[in-house]
Amino acid sequence: MTAVFADGTTESADLLVGADGVRSTVRTLVDPGCPPPRYVPVLNTAGYSEHTPPGAEMGRLTMVFGRRGFAGWLPAPTGGTWCFANPPLTGEPSAEEVAKTSDLQWRARLYDLHRSDRSPIVALVEATPGPLRGWTTYDVPTVGRWHRGRMVLIGDAAHATSPAAGQGSSLAVEDAVVLARCLRDLPVPEAFRVFEVLRRARAERVVAEGFRTSSAKSPPAVGRLVRDLVMPVVLRRHDPQAWVRAHHVDWDAPVVPVPALAG
Repeated sequence: MTAVFADGTTESADLLVGADGVRSTVRTLVDPGCPPPRYVPVLNTAGYSEHTPPGAEMGRLTMVFGRRGFAGWLPAPTGGTWCFANPPLTGEPSAEEVAKTSDLQWRARLYDLHRSDRSPIVALVEATPGPLRGWTTYDVPTVGRWHRGRMVLIGDAAHATSPAAGQGSSLAVEDAVVLARCLRDLPVPEAFRVFEVLRRARAERVVAEGFRTSSAKSPPAVGRLVRDLVMPVVLRRHDPQAWVRAHHVDWDAPVVPVPALAG
């Protein structure tokens, strides 16, 4: 394999592993017909606040489903607090529109969303020196092909997930370990095929969960009422994310050929 870069330089290797993110260039080579990344209907902004909420505990991330928006904060070891917010926005904005949103506009939006919540979000925003900036989020729900020839996709290039899943980096690390096992025990291209069989279902399930979670951050009034009534009961009785954290990859187990994926 020889890769030619934008500056004209080249690199040759036995394989090309596309770990180049949600806007993957390698993905366009592996699966030219793949749809573009999907917009996740929330914006993102974050900052470092000089305010520390009463009762905040070091190492504890607090997240709040507010009446009209989702936000969270984490005390910093040096004092102050890291904080973030996900203002809802159904329609996808242009990159230029997001870039032109001023610090004052971000603050006004967050104040409007969270002023009636019983949370310290407004106080955190007010004590954040700024300037506040924002960005959009995208995921990749499915990629038709994960490999072609001696090229293979991993991480966000194959299955980018919303940050709401909290699993983007974890999935990428899992991919790397499983791909290494497959290359250790099987020849190419069989190693790539088995890697996809072992990883696709789990990765796409996490992506779907992340999109649902993002979409549930700011539901309409009726949906919010149902969410606030049901969520405490469910979380006390059952951890709906236990299947994510219970996953285990056994490095020492040999990888053997497995049947191809249906379709």
